[in-house]
Amino acid sequence: PAAVTDTPSVQPAVLPAAGGIAAEDPYGISTMLPDDRSQFVINAGSAMIDGNDDVIYSTLDDAIKNAASGSTIKVTQDSTCSGITLDNKDLTIEGDTSTKDSKPKLTFTKEGIYLKNSKLSLKNLDAAITGVTSTPNHVDGLTWMGICLNQKSDLTLDNTDLVMDSGDPDATKTDTGKDAIYMAGNAGNSLNITNDSHLTIRNYRNAIAWNGTKENPNSKYEINVTEKSSLTADGNGAGIVGLESLDVLVDDSTLTITNCTDRSGINGANVKIVNGSTANISDNHEGYGIHANDLLVEDSTLTANNNGYGGIRITGKGQFTNSTVTVTGTEDKGNASIEITIGKNEHKDQYLTGSLNVKNSTLNVSDNNATGIACRKRYGLSTSLTIDDASVVTIQNNHATPKNGFNTKGDIGGGLRIEEGSTAKLGRNTIINNNHADKAGDDLFILPGGTLTFSVRNATGDGHTLNDDGCGHTIDGWYTDADGRRWDFHGDQNYVEDILDGTITLPDGVALVENGDGTYSIIVSADAAEGLALKAAHAELPTPDPDDPDPTPTPAPDPSENDPDSPVLPEDPANPPVQDARPDEPVMPEEPELPPVQDARADEPAVQNIHALPQTGTSLFAALAMALSGIALMAAGAWASLTGKKARH
Repeated sequence: PAAVTDTPSVQPAVLPAAGGIAAEDPYGISTMLPDDRSQFVINAGSAMIDGNDDVIYSTLDDAIKNAASGSTIKVTQDSTCSGITLDNKDLTIEGDTSTKDSKPKLTFTKEGIYLKNSKLSLKNLDAAITGVTSTPNHVDGLTWMGICLNQKSDLTLDNTDLVMDSGDPDATKTDTGKDAIYMAGNAGNSLNITNDSHLTIRNYRNAIAWNGTKENPNSKYEINVTEKSSLTADGNGAGIVGLESLDVLVDDSTLTITNCTDRSGINGANVKIVNGSTANISDNHEGYGIHANDLLVEDSTLTANNNGYGGIRITGKGQFTNSTVTVTGTEDKGNASIEITIGKNEHKDQYLTGSLNVKNSTLNVSDNNATGIACRKRYGLSTSLTIDDASVVTIQNNHATPKNGFNTKGDIGGGLRIEEGSTAKLGRNTIINNNHADKAGDDLFILPGGTLTFSVRNATGDGHTLNDDGCGHTIDGWYTDADGRRWDFHGDQNYVEDILDGTITLPDGVALVENGDGTYSIIVSADAAEGLALKAAHAELPTPDPDDPDPTPTPAPDPSENDPDSPVLPEDPANPPVQDARPDEPVMPEEPELPPVQDARADEPAVQNIHALPQTGTSLFAALAMALSGIALMAAGAWASLTGKKARH
């Protein structure tokens, strides 16, 4: 190769041993060439290529410029680099740890990395790009990032730690900020973090961004975090953001995206979190935690807490399998804590239909300032939610509020909102109660065209109690909770209506169907006047106030109905027998007493056990005739009317 423009200082040549490798390597950096297996050597800032003793290079930068494509530059001591530019050239920079335990440090002092149709691998290094917000590429103008992958380029971290920190608070600004890693062009790029590598990104506008594939819709961008590696983005304006066509794989590794100051943690990608991985996408207050097209969480853990617009947003195929997913603390800016919705692919002019299938997983959606889960309808398309019986799903203490200012349905369905044409099927271990909605449907809202399939325990849980204003009564079913007809047992009992109670007429266009497998479906027709709003709650008759000055009067007895020679038989065998009155003591109670609450009848249909249907029974009467000596025969009787409905909790 030609000499660099700087005047080289001549060093003694190091002759190659057998195979073209230098017999001795007293230097800091060497380069393995792919063709003749010859080798650079660098000592204290000088270098030469074996076989060309007259050319000596003074810096690592010079070695990079003069190494042929496919070369490996070995680093045996801490080194600096002013920046790397590769154009149609593949290169590996590898730290040599054979003589010491720690990995050599590689520090970028001026600019970052620019790759165009190239591949760069950093191996066995402890690298830092700090205080750097520009690449060395001043020809194409792609300088507003620390690392640029242009056209079909790949960057691989192999057993390498890389810290990127702009060191500039202004670098996080939306309009004038800088990106840490930017994927450009329309051929597809990949960022590979593998073999116990760790990439940390701080204080950039976007941690990783890409410009999409509009001109080449078949290309793909990739981020692969594998083999016990990690990607951490903390304190940036946004995490991983861009248009569609990005695949993110986290396999046996860790993904952390926290404290985004301007937008979402992940926006517009297909995400797989698999094989014992852990993902924490939290505290991103001005956007979503994770907005994915396809989202797979398998044998892994995903946490999406304290995000502004929602913890998880799915516009494609979502699946949680053998995993633990937690969404709490969503703020009142978004549509739902978990939003299953429709997205428009910005390049292929097609729509993406959201769905979520939960299998053998633990899902906790609680304590959010937005609807727990929403199955939305957009662009005329609908979505679906399916939860199997093996999954333990808790949807509690969520609050549907319209404070975001753009979601007209933000104040209905505190636990689950099923929009027009959408469907939801709940497993037997899915619990939805103690949620709240500003307008209607504290726990559920099914809009016209929506369908809900459920099991008995979905509302009641294992004897869960209602926490409204310290109520503390046991939940026994789902009750009407519509706008203007909110459930209010402790206030206006006109609207204490159990939707599963066979004595209550369902609203027009609403059908309750028993499916024959222990599940039931509520189907709201598309032409129904309004949706169905429900609350997991209770009903019971109030206990009479002993200080009531005007108790219900006892009806006057009718002697003609009594035959003292005939026994009084109970009209309803379910009621307790009436005790005989003492002949010398007429029964004239001053206050009525209610009989004890009876258990539901064992022969009632199973669907009635959901809500403990109210029953009305006629009390038994006792009559006693007494003959008085003297003037005439007088009949006197004591009548007691005990009425009551079976109490429900």
